[in-house]
Amino acid sequence: KAISIIEEQIGYSIEVISFDYPYALFDFYYLENNIKKYGILRVTATRNIYFNLSFIQQIFITKNSDDIKVFLVSNIIDNPELHIIDYNKILDMTMNINSVKYEVD
Repeated sequence: KAISIIEEQIGYSIEVISFDYPYALFDFYYLENNIKKYGILRVTATRNIYFNLSFIQQIFITKNSDDIKVFLVSNIIDNPELHIIDYNKILDMTMNINSVKYEVD
């Protein structure tokens, strides 16, 4: 559902890689004027605009600041809203380090 919302909004066909490469630094890419652009997909069930990134993703974003965006689909259950967040918007956001990762062995 989120991918189709993004494709409709940006007007480009998206190649999703996260299915085949679950530890990739980005989830999909698309071509904009023959330039490869990267997208990180985040989804929330709330209306709040927030997302988590790994440390290595933050480095990747910094090194590819002109060619990557975070695509956040908020309120995915009731009324999905797409927020496209580029590098400059990320710099303006407040950073909170407050989560712990749990995994099944």
